[in-house]
Amino acid sequence: MINRTMKTFYSFLLILPLFFPGSAFSQDWFSPDHVRTYLMTGGFAGVHDYFNLEVEKDTVVHGQACQKLIITGAMIQILQPRYVYSADDRVYAYQSAADSFAVLYDFNRVAGDTVTVPTEFGVFQYVIEVVDTVQAGPWTLRRQQAYALQYTGLPSGWKFDILDGIGIVGEPFVSTQPGCSYFFLDEAPYCYSAVDGFDLKFVCTRNAQGVFSPYGLNCALVDTDDPAATPPVLDLFPNPVLAVLNIELSPAHTGVRETTVRNACGQEIARFPGLPAQIATGSFPAGLYLLTISLEGGQRQTVRFVKK
Repeated sequence: MINRTMKTFYSFLLILPLFFPGSAFSQDWFSPDHVRTYLMTGGFAGVHDYFNLEVEKDTVVHGQACQKLIITGAMIQILQPRYVYSADDRVYAYQSAADSFAVLYDFNRVAGDTVTVPTEFGVFQYVIEVVDTVQAGPWTLRRQQAYALQYTGLPSGWKFDILDGIGIVGEPFVSTQPGCSYFFLDEAPYCYSAVDGFDLKFVCTRNAQGVFSPYGLNCALVDTDDPAATPPVLDLFPNPVLAVLNIELSPAHTGVRETTVRNACGQEIARFPGLPAQIATGSFPAGLYLLTISLEGGQRQTVRFVKK
């Protein structure tokens, strides 16, 4: 009787995968072949461009093994490289201001939980309404259905899904249009801020096992490089800043027509001819700002900074 019972049990284990095809409710967050594709829209220059977020290399930061994520194929480098790792159903990202890793995603959370993610200008909070599973391309993935909170703690009306192994993806199972979905949740408040004028929207993801493309984009054809001449790199420091913001352009560039600074509401705070080496920020209210340089050829570059 015992042997027959054990045989029945093991037979059930053997046939179980036949009824649950695809990955077992998760996939590798940061495998070398995992590419996420986003649509960048808006901006003060009217941008509409696809780009990829992918792993450049494995590395170590403060003794923690992690991966360096970079964007490729973007006409504007609005996102800087970030360092990430996943462990125990959580995703961590390095934050330079705190000089430490913070939790971005946590699949140990349950429905009803309020999640707080530290950001460079405060916190980003969202509430998990439902935890379930969905079929996303070839993968059966855990999903958290959530909505963001305003700075006041009230619901913002912005809803989104978070998929295990992928991240925030908008609402691809109920909407035919991509929604604002910064992978790095510590940058998610930009979705409802006018400061950078951009929205980043998840459109598809792929790796060696398959593709999840809810809006029909052939993400394998998204540019991975830009053949145009490499623009100069704009660097602001210290950032966050208290009294004086230093500005460097590398390599040195003489064709800067003007420099402008806007606040989180998109209002112009300051304008300078050419490119100043420093800007006095002592009189600026604390908050998030966008510095834009306009080149003689019509190009623009933008970098965000925080006033303490």
